[in-house]
Amino acid sequence: MSKKDNSQISTLDDAPDVDQAASVVAHVVKGNSHDDALSGDKVNIIIHEQEGEMGREAVFVSVNGVAYQIPRGQVCAVPVEILHVLDNSVQKIFESLPNGETRERSLRRFNHQNHGAA
Repeated sequence: MSKKDNSQISTLDDAPDVDQAASVVAHVVKGNSHDDALSGDKVNIIIHEQEGEMGREAVFVSVNGVAYQIPRGQVCAVPVEILHVLDNSVQKIFESLPNGETRERSLRRFNHQNHGAA
């Protein structure tokens, strides 16, 4: 009987790769059309952490072929158009009332603050 090679087994305690641990700054990816069409005005924003599995993950926002990966909990300078996308991102919540009726509420998808011009 041959001995089994276990050299490829890893555990949950393995340290993350350097690339995964170093993604702290906002990351911008430009497509075929990039942010030349944007106003050029920038604002400082912070996107707060939220509950749930994705509540600590960076937020992906794309405008005119330019994708932004915005980290949560840190002040980041982004184009004003990105702030407009965040302001207009809402989710609808439906609540059951004691009388059997249902009430609809619109909430911000991403809790964020505007810290003024960059």
